[in-house]
Amino acid sequence: LRKKKDLVRIISVGRFVAQKDYLTAIKSISMLKKRRASFEYIIIGWGILENDIKKWLSEYEIDDVTEIIINPLDLDEYYKNSDIYIQTSLYEGLSNTVLEAMSYSLPLVITDVGDNERLIRNNGFLCNIGDTEQLFLGLVELTKSHKLRVEYGKNSYQLVKKNYSIEKFTSRYIEFIE
Repeated sequence: LRKKKDLVRIISVGRFVAQKDYLTAIKSISMLKKRRASFEYIIIGWGILENDIKKWLSEYEIDDVTEIIINPLDLDEYYKNSDIYIQTSLYEGLSNTVLEAMSYSLPLVITDVGDNERLIRNNGFLCNIGDTEQLFLGLVELTKSHKLRVEYGKNSYQLVKKNYSIEKFTSRYIEFIE
């Protein structure tokens, strides 16, 4: 369980490619900054859009509350020390980074792509693709309530453990083979 703190950390993890739609995340974070000052946004990844992302951070005036991390040695520490996971993908299958965030008890603010609808069960907000307002509103709800972040984080962890653990995958694979 995460301790209550004044500075809420929001994290995104993924390749810096068009599919991940970081511009939408940045716009939503910019709206949040105008509403609430005590948060930070961490973007972790690498890719061809790195310079564009840096430009957008400056353009939307959130470079002072945002840090870009390129391929960290210990990604686990970033998940452990974060409070909210945001993903704004335009398309996905079953997202590994969303499952990772859930395994670290993070509440989610994610777009309705791929299997994401299966991953939201009282553990966050499922938003329309490109809908900065919906994403912003989900972020507002989570940043203003430590209790909600903890509750949704707990639900994330329980859902991923019940349905997507190594044991569950192994069991399903064996059933399939038999």
